[in-house]
Amino acid sequence: MALIPVLCLGGTAWAQEPLARGPRPLQRDQALALIARMERAWQGVRDYTCRFRVRARDLESGELDPEQVILVKFRKPMSIYLKWLAGPHQGREVLYEQGRNKDKMWVYNGGGFPFVTLCLDPAVCQALSGSRHPVTEVPLGFLIGVVARDVRRALARPQDGVRFLDYGRCRVYGRPSRCFEAILPDDPDAGYYCQRARLCLDLDTGLPTQVVIMDRQGLVLEELGYQDLRLNPGLSEADFDKDNPAYGF
Repeated sequence: MALIPVLCLGGTAWAQEPLARGPRPLQRDQALALIARMERAWQGVRDYTCRFRVRARDLESGELDPEQVILVKFRKPMSIYLKWLAGPHQGREVLYEQGRNKDKMWVYNGGGFPFVTLCLDPAVCQALSGSRHPVTEVPLGFLIGVVARDVRRALARPQDGVRFLDYGRCRVYGRPSRCFEAILPDDPDAGYYCQRARLCLDLDTGLPTQVVIMDRQGLVLEELGYQDLRLNPGLSEADFDKDNPAYGF
C-alpha cells in the first residue's frame, strides 16, 4: 500500500493510505480499551528516558513558540532531570526529586543569565518556559492520568456528547502508532482538560508517542512528543544527583 505524508506532532510522519480518507468513528469501548492498555503499560514502568519535544501557543501573542527538545530522565515516584537540547533555552538543566532539597528544584541556565544555579519552588515557578505546566507535570504519568480521567468521565456522561475519532496507524518518530481523537464539550465548566485532544499510542508498548491539544476549531494549543523512549533502563542515584560531574549545576 502506498504511503502518504500526514501532519503529526513536531513535523511530518508517515501513515498508511486509509488515513487520507479522514477519520472514522471510534466506538466508546474501543477508546476505553486503548486507555486501559496505556494505564497497564505505565504501571510496569519504573523509570524511563526520552527526548521530549514540546511546543505551546503563547497566551499573549497567540503564536506557537519554537519547538523545544528536552532530554528527560524520570524515575518513580517523582525524580526528574531535564536538559534542553534544542530551542530557545538550549543548555538549561533542571533537577527535582520529591522529598529532597526541601521539595525545591535546581535550575542551571546553561551559561545564560542568571549565571548562578537557582533553587526554586516548582509549585510557583514553571521551569519550562513556553510550557503551560510546571516540572512536576512533565512526566508521562501526568499525561496518562489526565487522558484516562477525561475519557472515563466522557464514557460515564453520555449527555456530554463526547465523540471519538479513529485516525488509524502512522509512524511517529519511527514508532508504529495508533492515533485517535476525542472531541469534548465546549463548556469550560464541564471539567475536561481541553476541547479536543489527539493521542497517538505506540502499538508495541501502548504508551503515548504524541499528543496534540486543540481548541474546538482545531487550533493547536500544545504539542507533546516522546521520541526515543527507553523504558526501565535502570537509572541510578547519580542520574538525579546535583553533583553529577556530567551536569552543570
